[in-house]
Amino acid sequence: MLDLQELTLKNHMKLHGNPTLKYIASDTEIQVSRVFRLFNGYEMKLSEYQKFKRSIFLKTGSKWSGVGMGSKDSKEQ
Repeated sequence: MLDLQELTLKNHMKLHGNPTLKYIASDTEIQVSRVFRLFNGYEMKLSEYQKFKRSIFLKTGSKWSGVGMGSKDSKEQ
């Protein structure tokens, strides 16, 4: 069974068509070196998980409910 982090990373990769680390970093606003570490098994922080989920929701057209993230999209609610 996949854990939540692995599932989130795989969903992101699938939706974005196997993007580069640089693209993922730009899309999620997470540093490239940190993205590399996440894909190599380092534990994801809650804020990083929220950034990945935000990207997934935006790509799928779902309404994002990232309350408290301070992003420009969460203020549009």
